[in-house]
Amino acid sequence: MLKIIMKQQEKWLLNQEEGGDVIDQLILAVMIVLAVIVNLEESKYEKEEGRKKQKRLWD
Repeated sequence: MLKIIMKQQEKWLLNQEEGGDVIDQLILAVMIVLAVIVNLEESKYEKEEGRKKQKRLWD
């Protein structure tokens, strides 16, 4: 999911360099926020999975 968002951001950044409009800038801002949220959720999930694995090792 994060890779898809990052590729789309690259496309919009290239478009913006060529003179993108306000709508493109808004879309880019939303995509960046979504990428950050997805990244935070993925890292939270990975932490929880790591704790579960560690707990299983100790049990």
